[in-house]
Amino acid sequence: MRNVTEFTASGAGAILARLDWQQDEAPMDLPRAPESVDGIGGIAAGPVNRLSTLLSGAGYPTVARRLTAHEHLYFEQDPRKGVYELLSGTVIQYALLTDARRRIEAFARPGDLLAFGHSALHDENVEALTEARLNFIPRSVFDAAVRDLPGFRDAVLERIEQMLRQARAQSALIGWKSAAQRTASFLLFLEERFRDPVTGVVRVPMTRRDIADYLGLTIETVSRMISRLKETAIIRMPSPGEFLVLDHPRLVEAAGDCEEDARQMRRNRA
Repeated sequence: MRNVTEFTASGAGAILARLDWQQDEAPMDLPRAPESVDGIGGIAAGPVNRLSTLLSGAGYPTVARRLTAHEHLYFEQDPRKGVYELLSGTVIQYALLTDARRRIEAFARPGDLLAFGHSALHDENVEALTEARLNFIPRSVFDAAVRDLPGFRDAVLERIEQMLRQARAQSALIGWKSAAQRTASFLLFLEERFRDPVTGVVRVPMTRRDIADYLGLTIETVSRMISRLKETAIIRMPSPGEFLVLDHPRLVEAAGDCEEDARQMRRNRA
């Protein structure tokens, strides 16, 4: 079974070579986030439309796509026809295991690339957790832009580097942290991406099952770890599906990180 770094690096390697809280139906204490101007729920999206803007400015055609919540963009073994740039919303990339469980590889955010690689068929499933907007870049257009548009090639390389850093961070999270540390680390991850800059409240589009699958834990364990953080006054939940970090240093400590490690994690995921 491939780990997340191997999974992501395999797709990234292909490009580099070319370049020379709801429990199933019930909410977990963590909700769907409303859309905002820079993504979903205040997500720090960064250069969201960069690749699509470069292409349209140079006259290369792309195709706009919209997904509703829980709609799939593609499935494993579907033909690979091009690359997608996520413009808004939150989607998950996952693989199905032989026992029908999911292994969530990543929560993609605005600006991320989906479906890049050389193989003829997709080796992952991609599902929207919220409404999402994407730009589809046909394979022939992507190849031509990589070859003939230096600014596009540089932007793709930068995006791949960011995604590899994110994959390494997740690999470390799953590989050596305890259940309590994984849960605290994930709350820090959520706080970075979904925190309302005015109220400080974090609203999350993931389900309890999504979080458990991502962290390699059971749903019950995730719930127990979150309850422990509430009981020790590290976080507060103003309403079901929202949380507020009350003591950031203690949350960093609970995650098994020092402040410098947390700053590095934020840089890796930026």
